[in-house]
This record gives sequence, C-alpha cells and structure tokens, in this order.
Amino acid sequence: AKFTYSTGLNYRLLGRQLVAYGNIATGFNPAPQFDANTGQLLGNQESEGVEMGFKGVLLNDRFSYTLALFDVEQDNQVTDNPDNPGGLDLSLPRSIPGAATRSRGMSFDVGGKVTENLTLLANIAWTDVRIVKHATTPSLIGTRPLGGQNAPARSYSLAARYNFRKGLLTGVRLGLTYQYAAEYMRIGTFWIMSRSSASATPAA
Repeated sequence: AKFTYSTGLNYRLLGRQLVAYGNIATGFNPAPQFDANTGQLLGNQESEGVEMGFKGVLLNDRFSYTLALFDVEQDNQVTDNPDNPGGLDLSLPRSIPGAATRSRGMSFDVGGKVTENLTLLANIAWTDVRIVKHATTPSLIGTRPLGGQNAPARSYSLAARYNFRKGLLTGVRLGLTYQYAAEYMRIGTFWIMSRSSASATPAA
C-alpha cells in the first residue's frame, strides 16, 4: 500500500473573476515496474508536485481561464544497469531504479461559448523537463531526457465545436482541433458527430 495526499487552497481576490490558488500533491503509478531479464520487481514511479496560479470566470460565466505555474518531480524511474550494458547477460538485471526527472513550467487555458452554438478552447504551455538523478550516467543530470520521459518544450492547441440546434442538422456537432508541439509537429483534426453517434469520426 502507498499513501498519497493532495491539498489545496483558493483565495478570491476579485469574486469569481480572479481567484488565486495553490495545491501540493503526491502520487505514484499503480503499475509496478519489472526487469525485462530477471522479472525482478523494481517498484513504482512516484511523484510530488506543486501548482499555483490564478483562475476565474468572465462575461457572465461564459468564459473560464486558468494560469498555472507547476513544479513536479518524478522519482524511482528505471535506467540501464551499468553492470550489464545492453542487458546481454540474461542472468543479470537489465535495468535498475535510480533516475528522477523534474518538470517545471507554465500553462494558460481559456475556453467558453462565443455564441450559443460555438464553443472555443485554447491552451498554451511551456515545459522544461530535466534529469535530476541518474544512477547509471551522472553526467546526464541537468539535461533533457529522451523518449517518453520528455515533454515538448512548447505546445499550443485550439479547439472549436459547433452545435446545430435548429433545422435539418439539429443534433449534429462539428469540431476542429489544431495542435502544435515542440518545434515542427503540427496535427489538425476535423470531426463530425451526430446526436445519436457514440464516437467521433476523424477526417484529415
């Protein structure tokens, strides 16, 4: 069993239009990590983070926003076993626990109803992920990790949804999403969903 906690505080600076907030939380990944060679249990990834910022609602609750600063550290991440390079000796562990990363950044989210039918959502985020502990290669400390432990340094997204409420298209929803991550990746999605449909159908 693992004990985690989360606590936070809100303070209204200007009614519901401007609210300062902060929270502290710990967590862990319930899926345990096992060594690929020996099957040895390597434990669970754990995390501890702080978030603070401002949030509120505007224009008679039609729009909401959140501006957040965050600092999250993930510990007990696995890394290559220095005594078994490449994991070639199957009698020895391929991986060992002993790595940690820290993510710091800022994000801004805003969304709401432009009209009764049209809803817009937008997000922008800056994230700096750094290795803060590495049992195998200490020289990597302070550098950005590679692979799934990393996150785009910058990301933006814009989503629009239009609901038809009258006429022959009543109940049909149109959606458009645009995402930008890191330096050169752009993803656009367009979807149509009818009132009775269970899932969206993406188009190029």
